[in-house]
Amino acid sequence: MRLLSEHLLGLTAGAVLLSLTTPGYSGPVRQHLPRQSRTSPRPTAPAAVQSDPAAQELLKLMLQAENSLALSGDQITTVAQNGLDISSEQLVQRNGAKALRLDYLRPARLAGEQIIDNGRFYCHLIPSKDTLELSPSRIQALRVRVPEVIGQIRTGRLIVQGSGTDSIAGHLCGIVSVAARSTSPVPWRRFWIDPANGAQLRIEQYNAANQLQSASYYTQVTYNPVFDKAAFRVPHAGSKVVPSGFETPSLTLDQVRKQAGVALLTPAYLPDGFHFAAGSISTRREHRVIELRYRNGVNSLSVFQTPDTKSSTTEKSSLARRGVLIGHQGGMKVVIIGNLPEGELEKVLASLR
Repeated sequence: MRLLSEHLLGLTAGAVLLSLTTPGYSGPVRQHLPRQSRTSPRPTAPAAVQSDPAAQELLKLMLQAENSLALSGDQITTVAQNGLDISSEQLVQRNGAKALRLDYLRPARLAGEQIIDNGRFYCHLIPSKDTLELSPSRIQALRVRVPEVIGQIRTGRLIVQGSGTDSIAGHLCGIVSVAARSTSPVPWRRFWIDPANGAQLRIEQYNAANQLQSASYYTQVTYNPVFDKAAFRVPHAGSKVVPSGFETPSLTLDQVRKQAGVALLTPAYLPDGFHFAAGSISTRREHRVIELRYRNGVNSLSVFQTPDTKSSTTEKSSLARRGVLIGHQGGMKVVIIGNLPEGELEKVLASLR
């Protein structure tokens, strides 16, 4: 059975900043969560009193950095589940709320797995299953959630208190404890924040009983790195593409044409047996995303299109791989997903009119 654990880099007031899914394990790694020494007081949730203004400002700086700061580094994540502590190590590349990449180094079962979120798609490459899981972007939601959480700080819905200082990855950080204002115990978090730029270098998540549930921290970090242009592209691997989480198509082709608000492209060529099934229209990052879904009774073929604001090229493709084809056609950015040979996807893209 595949074990999934979610490391939530967010706040308990309902506005989650970012959810990163740790891929499944066949067996947990028995590495213990950091324990408090016998001479140190056990961390407790911030009391339901007035927040510390200095801690509030530091937390706001962190939230703003979540949207804008670029960094890379080595990260350790440990999660308590079913009485065991499960640890993994990742190489992180993060460009604010624009893009994220995690390359898993350990445990052995996860080594080689990748999570890439480029603001359009959330990609999880699983080499052991020769599979690429594809779903809508998660990181771009930060642009909306960060202002919401800052508003909760200002209105007092979050209790924010300073908890001292500590050094993480060679950087002196202020420690901030955060909990939702409540008359009963609630889950809460501690953040280690670099006051120089707001970088979140460590996070600990506690349950309502003050038990440590997860910890994530950098052992090495570089600010404002120069990223390789290919770092956040859809991975060139995984012959099986599994899309999920997209809006379920339910519109007829005529309805899509009337509601699209742009000149809709439709394929003049479809592989044998495929016919139009349904369409959908959604908005992501202020752009219309249109999906046309085709079926042949067994498999599906999805054609996503959105106005291309960065390129006027009419070239067939900017990236081709089995199961996913990304290109430009007729002033639109097009993504075609289907478990079909690359040549078939190329024909569909070239036929869009």
